[in-house]
Amino acid sequence: MLKRQIGTLFLITCLILTAVPAALGAQNTVTVSPTSGSNAQTAINNAINSVASGATASNPGYVILAAGTYKISAPIVLKSNVVLKGAGDNTIIYATGSVCNSDGAPAYIFGSGVSNVEISHLQFQSSATGPKDGGHGDYRNCIKFTSVTNGKVHDILFTRYLYGDGVRISKSSGIEVYDCRIKSSGHDGVSFLSGTKNSRMYNNYVEVQTNTGVRVDNCANIEVDHNTFTGSAGSGWCCVQLQNTLTDVKVHNNIMHDYKGSSSSAGVGNWNAKGSISVSDNVMWNVSPYVQVGSGSNILGPSDRNVENWVAKGYGYGSIGSKSSSQSTATVNSTSETNAQAASNTTAEPTANATATATANATTATTANITATTTTANTTATETAPQQVAETDNTSLIDKNTIITHDNRLREATPDTVYKDKLYIDIGSRPGVGKYRDLLLFDLSEYSNAENISSATLSLYWYYPDGTERPEDAVVEIYRPAAAWNPEKVTWNSRDNGVLWAQPGGDWYDMNSVSQGDAPYATITLKGSDIPDNRYYELNVTDLVKEYVSGEYENTGFLIKTRGENADYVAFYSSEVENESQRPVLTIEEKS
Repeated sequence: MLKRQIGTLFLITCLILTAVPAALGAQNTVTVSPTSGSNAQTAINNAINSVASGATASNPGYVILAAGTYKISAPIVLKSNVVLKGAGDNTIIYATGSVCNSDGAPAYIFGSGVSNVEISHLQFQSSATGPKDGGHGDYRNCIKFTSVTNGKVHDILFTRYLYGDGVRISKSSGIEVYDCRIKSSGHDGVSFLSGTKNSRMYNNYVEVQTNTGVRVDNCANIEVDHNTFTGSAGSGWCCVQLQNTLTDVKVHNNIMHDYKGSSSSAGVGNWNAKGSISVSDNVMWNVSPYVQVGSGSNILGPSDRNVENWVAKGYGYGSIGSKSSSQSTATVNSTSETNAQAASNTTAEPTANATATATANATTATTANITATTTTANTTATETAPQQVAETDNTSLIDKNTIITHDNRLREATPDTVYKDKLYIDIGSRPGVGKYRDLLLFDLSEYSNAENISSATLSLYWYYPDGTERPEDAVVEIYRPAAAWNPEKVTWNSRDNGVLWAQPGGDWYDMNSVSQGDAPYATITLKGSDIPDNRYYELNVTDLVKEYVSGEYENTGFLIKTRGENADYVAFYSSEVENESQRPVLTIEEKS
């Protein structure tokens, strides 16, 4: 085998020193596991009530639903400032047709008069068996928001078949529905109703089943963009329904293709719609009629009917930094979360003249499947002659250092500032200041055969906070940036000059190709009680490096963040540090 070190990472990161509050808030998190019977909502609602107490918009409570099926007999009721998050497609909310079928219980997950809520990484199932089981009206919806301010629904799978709407929104403001796969709904996939305003549906894959993919009725400032609509159920009547009085409604950059309804097969359907309506820059084929209402030019009946080609051009699901347009069901592994009640300590960002001893002990520590290994202090960043290290099955291991190209720091508190050329990179969060993430990029051009790569390890030298315990563990995670970024222009808000991230703080895919997913390619935990110990910590990035070398994905580097991003701030040395033995290193082991 050949063992190469892709040496010092040119981690271009900056820190701006800011005052820190004397007391930092702690994140409140409760994990719920499936129970027997059909009353799972009881445990979930108890958890929501628990974390909601004392939660704020800037320090929300988290209810984490572990993988499994949650059979409910009454609604899961949202409270303000609460995040409800599952483990992806493996977390299933299940209900029969008799559940949530009244004014007081209109949906499986219901929020009324609340603010700052988020629902993500779930799958909905029901006992429905076909389109005939669906119905109109306000009941048996998967998610319903009434008079909600600032809500997010994302990374959810709505399976075939379901009863009411996937997401039903009325009299609400600031609602976002994104990165969902709506493969069925008994009525509308998403509906914006009754005075809803300032809301958006984007980057969703929608199979229209019974009525429409999305309905916008008596609303203002609604955007429906970068979604893909299709459907062969032979029921329903349009992909997008525009209805009654509308103000500043924009439908753009969607793909609508191969839809066959029962009463009609329209792309954009009109139900007494009037007002300011823009329907532009959509791509449509095999839908009829194409557009019944709204002004603007669209691409109708193109000769190129390859969905992936249009996604690459900026249309439809997967075109704005989330996962690809394939409709496969990706699984997100369950995260391990615990109740977090500890008091927080005051920490400050590292200063430019902070130093650390370069001595390293020859000991190793393992965390889960990631190894934290000490590295000798004489590790260098320059290319060295190959050196035979060991022999296994008549193959040899050779060390080689290769140049890394860039890194940038993303700082939430100054979201439009480019940070580079500092001695350190930082991740996590400091309450009262905000979140920190980093982008790193190595040159992998000298590697041509992914099958020859047996391992790839990213080594980071822990640097700060020196001598200070932190209020929370820092669970370091590695993800794949969703798009190329310009090191001279990248910020918390933008990946290039004038090109915004779809999500502030960077767009990424996890190891299951889930957009903004939570199954990292690699992870390691730095305990809150631990302090920097003058050694490297290693993360196994073999799978991601092989994906880049094979050409499966463009090499966009690594996005590094912490899982909790709450009072878990840590920093590592960058490639700008003078001591070469403290710079980041990527070690690749190849078969000869």
